[in-house]
Amino acid sequence: MSHCEWHDKPAQLDAVFHVLSSAYRRRILFELDAGRLRVSEVSRRLEAEYGDDRDRIELAVRTIHLPKLADFEFIEWHSDSDEIRRGARFEEVRPVLDGLD
Repeated sequence: MSHCEWHDKPAQLDAVFHVLSSAYRRRILFELDAGRLRVSEVSRRLEAEYGDDRDRIELAVRTIHLPKLADFEFIEWHSDSDEIRRGARFEEVRPVLDGLD
């Protein structure tokens, strides 16, 4: 069963909170609310906000955070162009993001 086969509201909410448990993933989704992004932009913004090494951030973004967000269809990540867009289920996470803003 994929992460996107949601059977009930509690499972949906659990998935949203699991994804939002990472500050990096929350920041990516907040930034996407304004439109499209590139991985380099995300890495630069995360470096400025959290002060971690940019190469380390970009590695984590590419190998952990973007794949997880894409698995849940909250984003679409086009690795060939490094473009990140809102996914098919982005609107399902928006109310939670709005509550955190």
